[in-house]
Amino acid sequence: MRKKPPGDLSIKNITVLFNHVTSLTFGTKQDILADEDTVLTAKKIASVLKHSGFKVSLFEVNEKTVQKLPTIKTDFFFNLCGGIGNLPNSEHEVVDILDRINIPYSGASSDKLLLTTNKVITKKYFNKYNIPTPSYQVFKSKDEKLKDGLTFPLIVKPIAEDCSFGIHSDSVVINSKQLRKKVEDVIRTYKEPALVEDYINTRELNVTIVGNGEQAKVLPISEIVFGKSYNQKKKWKIVDFAAKWLEDSVSYHDTVGICPSDLSASIKDRIEKYALKAYKKICGNPGYARFDIRLAEDNKIYFLEINLNPDISDGMGAARSAKAYGWNYPDFLHKIIEVSINRHSS
Repeated sequence: MRKKPPGDLSIKNITVLFNHVTSLTFGTKQDILADEDTVLTAKKIASVLKHSGFKVSLFEVNEKTVQKLPTIKTDFFFNLCGGIGNLPNSEHEVVDILDRINIPYSGASSDKLLLTTNKVITKKYFNKYNIPTPSYQVFKSKDEKLKDGLTFPLIVKPIAEDCSFGIHSDSVVINSKQLRKKVEDVIRTYKEPALVEDYINTRELNVTIVGNGEQAKVLPISEIVFGKSYNQKKKWKIVDFAAKWLEDSVSYHDTVGICPSDLSASIKDRIEKYALKAYKKICGNPGYARFDIRLAEDNKIYFLEINLNPDISDGMGAARSAKAYGWNYPDFLHKIIEVSINRHSS
C-alpha cells in the first residue's frame, strides 16, 4: 500500500527531470557510463516518491523536448539534469528555464552551477573566503613551466568535468615528463585546460549539507576508505574513474564508503565550520550540496571541490550521510523537496 505524501509537503504532483546522454562530443567512450547511472537514479527516485504517495512523472530533457518544459503541469520539478540531452556544458540552461517557469525545483541556481562546475573558479572562491584548498596551476599547454611552490607529486584533472572524468591511475605525476604527457592528454581529450594541483595522499572525505540559511545542517561526514590493493600495489589513493564506474575493477571494490568517519571532535568541528562557510558564501542556498575534502597526515584540511546537484542515488555519499543522520532514503528525498519549496517561497 502506498503512503500518503508527507503532511508537511503541500504538493501532490512531482516531475522528475533527467537527461540521457547517448553520444559524447568529447571525452572517452567510458565516460558515458556515468550518464547511464543518472537515468537509473531518476527512475529509482520516481519509484520511491510514487510509493510515498506522490503523483510522479518522468520527463527526459533533450534537444527536442526542452522547449516543452514550460508547458508541464506540475507542483514541483525534481531536477536531475546534467544538461540538455547530448549538449555539453548545458546543465545551467535547464535551470534558466525552470526559473522562468516559476515552479519550485530542487537543486542549485544557474549562476552557482556555472561557478562551481569550473574547479578553478571554485578554488578562487575558496581562497577568497580563506577556506584551505591545495595550491594549483592552470595549464593551457603542455609546454608551460611549472610555477614555483608546486612540487611533485601533483594531480592533473580537467578543469570543468565531474564524475571523475579524466581522472585515472596515471593522473598523479611525479616528474616533468609525466606532467607534460598527462596535461597534453587532458587538453586533447576534454578540449579544455588542465588543472594541476598539489596531491594530498591521505584521507578522502565527503561532507553533505542540507537546508538553507541558518537552517542548513551538516550531515555526518562520510569517508572513502582505500583498501588493501592501494597499499599492496602502491596505488595512488584517488577515487578515479574506475573506482566510481567500472564495476569489474579492483579499485571499484576497494574504495568503500563509511559513515560516520572516524574523526576527532576538533577536526570534525573545523571541517563543519569551513563547509558551512563555503555553503553560505559560495553556493547560494542550493538546498543541498556535497564537498569533497582531503585530510592530510598532519590533519590539515583541504577542500577540493563543490558538488551542487550531487549524486543522491541510494547508497552513495550524500544518501549515506543522510542515513547516518537518521533519515531513510524516502526521508532524504522528502527533505530535499521540503527545503527546495521553502527556498522558493521565501
